Amino acid sequence: MNNKSWIEKVNRIRGTNISRLNALRLDKNERTTKFSALIFEKILTNLRHEHLTAYPETEQLYDQLAKYLDVNREQIVVTAGSDAGIKYCFELLVERGSEIITLAPTFAMVDIYAQLYGVQQKKIGYNVDLSLQQECLLDSISSATALIVLANPNSPTGTLISEKDLRIIINKAQQSGSIVLVDEAYYGFCKYTALPLLKEYDNLVIARTFSKSFGLAGCRVGYLIAQTKMAQQLYRLKPMYEVNAFGVLAAMTMLENPEIVDAYIRETESGREYVKESMERLGINYIECNANFLHIDLRRNRNEIEDILLRHNILAHGGPGVYGYETYLRLTLGPIESMVPFVEVIGDYFHNKTKK
Repeated sequence: MNNKSWIEKVNRIRGTNISRLNALRLDKNERTTKFSALIFEKILTNLRHEHLTAYPETEQLYDQLAKYLDVNREQIVVTAGSDAGIKYCFELLVERGSEIITLAPTFAMVDIYAQLYGVQQKKIGYNVDLSLQQECLLDSISSATALIVLANPNSPTGTLISEKDLRIIINKAQQSGSIVLVDEAYYGFCKYTALPLLKEYDNLVIARTFSKSFGLAGCRVGYLIAQTKMAQQLYRLKPMYEVNAFGVLAAMTMLENPEIVDAYIRETESGREYVKESMERLGINYIECNANFLHIDLRRNRNEIEDILLRHNILAHGGPGVYGYETYLRLTLGPIESMVPFVEVIGDYFHNKTKK
């Protein structure tokens, strides 16, 4: 008999059997364009039968990451996506009944882990201008606070905590004996990183992923970075093999060829400007974000437009998740070629509305 009755209160929604793979995916902030044949060739050249038949070898990935980040390899923990890294932090740092502080809204798995680990969750929201309720956050930090989880930039809001404000939070947390986990899933699209602060703070952990700017969402590779003592404690929580062999190969290939990532980031910035200029021509408001997405105000037409986009095999949904922004659509950005079909549908819709 399972005596963990609290598990019944954890709501997990299953996916559908409808594949997203043949659609223009502008809904989950993934890479929107295919990798070139040249990049595939770089991966396939190194693909061996052993990548299927042998257990993964991750040590070279640690070496490559240490070089890329300019840190010691003992400061890194490779994880199955950044969500696994966030889970490690819950496993190490909280107990049932512990108090944690999180943003609201934020990455969905944070709320799931809070339920699974039975913590007391203080959620810090946003003001009507989408600014973080910073004073409320600071006032919430106390000696009872075990963990503070900050996605920076945050999703779905797209907002960024400045280095000045982040330092204030980390300092207050340090005085209270609390750990701050900064989720930098969108690093690359966002140039700011808390990585330099690791030299100053032993209560800071950074989570990153290869799913966003590196474009490897299907490989489920991420990592944590912290000062050595904290990182080695987190390392002890890993399974026998952190990630699969193909994920290691793909991540290594991208680290060895940084121009691939740099080019996609530049192309996405061009796509961002194209969408912004297009929306301005149509008289449609948008909210700039610090990640690879924008929030576009479709007014009362949002649900209808989402349905029309779906009929054109374009996936897009959601918004900032903050009261007062219900008419906004969150749009994943990519190179201009990915943005053209979306802009054409939106343009046709409002053009026809005007004619009527």
